[in-house]
Amino acid sequence: MSANNISRSFASHWLSICAGILLLSLLGPVAAAAMPETIERVKPSVVAIGTYQKTRSPAFVYRGTGFVVADGTTVATNVHVLPENLSTENRETLLVLTIPSQGGEPQPREAKPLAVDKAHDLALLRISGAPLPPLALDDSGTVREGQTFAFTGFPVANVLGYSPVTHRGMVSSITPIALPTATARQ
Repeated sequence: MSANNISRSFASHWLSICAGILLLSLLGPVAAAAMPETIERVKPSVVAIGTYQKTRSPAFVYRGTGFVVADGTTVATNVHVLPENLSTENRETLLVLTIPSQGGEPQPREAKPLAVDKAHDLALLRISGAPLPPLALDDSGTVREGQTFAFTGFPVANVLGYSPVTHRGMVSSITPIALPTATARQ
């Protein structure tokens, strides 16, 4: 499987999972009383993604959020989070920062694209080091309109720093997942 092209069934599978994640925020329906415990359980699996170049200031440039899945060395994110090109002559690398649950300094992990689907804005990265706790994904088919959900990430890491934050929302509508195409050939 090429890092620039993955099969349509794989893309559809990940699109379905990510749609469920966006709707369920990896948490499923969560009662208000269980929210603190759920956030505590989810945070170790949420990572910051960016590029690192030792000679630049700042050395780490934040680009977006991802989350650990599968075997603990795979991170799901969006293609728009990844840089178009890395400056290999300046030793720029793609980096994932894990955030220790008890605070402390973020732990860097080098990352390499495993699969990229630009049409659906989805990417999988392989990270170095010991496996991290993967998230258990819920079934997106059980989502109902009016259901509340939560989502965790680094929405404005350049302002808030690398502390994951959680927000709540509500499913206002369920529509078929269909991405409009520019031409019938696509």
